[in-house]
Amino acid sequence: MSMKCPNCGFDNPDGFSFCGRCGTRLDAAPPAPALTGREATINQLKDEGDAAKRQSDFAAALERYQQALALLDSVILASDATLHVQLIKSRFDILAERYPLWESAGRPDRIEPDLQEMLGLARRAGDGKRLGIALMTLAQYYVTEHRDEAARPLLEEAVSLTHSQSDRAGEAAALAQLAHMSWRAGRMDTVADAFQRAHELRRHVAEPAGLARSYFDLGLLYRDAMSHPFYAISHFEKSQELARQAGDTEIEARGLIAVAVCWTRLGDYTTAKAVLNQAQQKVTAIESAVQQAWLIVAQADVERETGSAQARATIERAVALAIDADLPELEWHALMGRARVDHALDTWDTAREPLDRMQALERDNGLHAYCAIWTQALLARTLLHAGQPKQAADVSQQAMNALQTHGFTGVPTPQTILWTHYEVLNHAKDQAAFHFLRQARELMLAQANTIGDGALRANFLRDVSINRAIGDDWSKRHS
Repeated sequence: MSMKCPNCGFDNPDGFSFCGRCGTRLDAAPPAPALTGREATINQLKDEGDAAKRQSDFAAALERYQQALALLDSVILASDATLHVQLIKSRFDILAERYPLWESAGRPDRIEPDLQEMLGLARRAGDGKRLGIALMTLAQYYVTEHRDEAARPLLEEAVSLTHSQSDRAGEAAALAQLAHMSWRAGRMDTVADAFQRAHELRRHVAEPAGLARSYFDLGLLYRDAMSHPFYAISHFEKSQELARQAGDTEIEARGLIAVAVCWTRLGDYTTAKAVLNQAQQKVTAIESAVQQAWLIVAQADVERETGSAQARATIERAVALAIDADLPELEWHALMGRARVDHALDTWDTAREPLDRMQALERDNGLHAYCAIWTQALLARTLLHAGQPKQAADVSQQAMNALQTHGFTGVPTPQTILWTHYEVLNHAKDQAAFHFLRQARELMLAQANTIGDGALRANFLRDVSINRAIGDDWSKRHS
């Protein structure tokens, strides 16, 4: 049986290791096919598209990429099997450059088809690296579009794929995204474990930017899921330190704002204001309208808790900025701040408007499950003080049912929900009211016991409005 030389085509007798004509090793891989004129043109068009993209000439970039893709399709149809796979990878790479441009071109409807095609191309090419990129990119698109259930299987596949590739950074990113999705859905049983696994993977990689994100996530877990702001502070501060090392000013600014929120929830308003001043300098430096809005929401919380007359004007600024940013979660938190300011000022007639908008945001977007619980509790309190106790009782019971189904973990300061239900039932002289006051107090004391500093623990119990209300009513009942 003869063996054809991959270099010169000479038929060599069986048993030859090297070509008898040119000396080429006969079991060597065949040389890569030379680029045809069309293939060289494709590369040139892509390079021109990349250059136009860097110069923000998105229309020209889209035109070049489209020309490259059209020519590439004709080459793929005519290619042999060896070249075919490489051309599929080239098509993937062009689509990866093109899909982000559709938003600026006013054609966001074209993004998903490009991402779906990238996923299919990566599977056909059997390219693990590109498959990981496609899975994570399409999953992130679905998350942004509030389609978590479409994103979940992609992220789960990404976790498995990156684990098999020993890609710790990629596995950590997929795990963290899954954890955030589970939290939004109120599925808290796996959230803490997923965040911790992501953190451990990033520690092995020892890359500051990834670690900054994982410390930030753990801070959120302690502050909002477990209502332990004292524990959260050190995680947010570590996140800031690592973000500075990585040059990630966005995470650094978010960390400062998050620390300020922790101090507010602990009742140390002097420290909260000082940290917010630092955050303002950082936010101004990076010119982030989104972080500016989060900062103002945090400032309004301090002003509300300290009885400042500026609270209403401050929160109105935050709402306006949030609407301009077109971010539902940010707008929801700003509106919640406005409703709470109305409650603090006893302006119950104006509290209903932000609550109605909050419910609309919940219906239309993939917000956290706890958002609806909080909105119902605030609505119940609004109805009670607006002279509608029966409606208040119905809405408050809905909030309690949702809280019991969800569980206290994953709901920031759940004693607020319990306190509202107690207030509604107590107004109706319902004997069950005391049970919810006791539950609220037990939660509050459990949170206080995590605060190592005695003076700060006293601030938490005395100076945070919801805790003071719970403590005062408990004392009245037992005096």
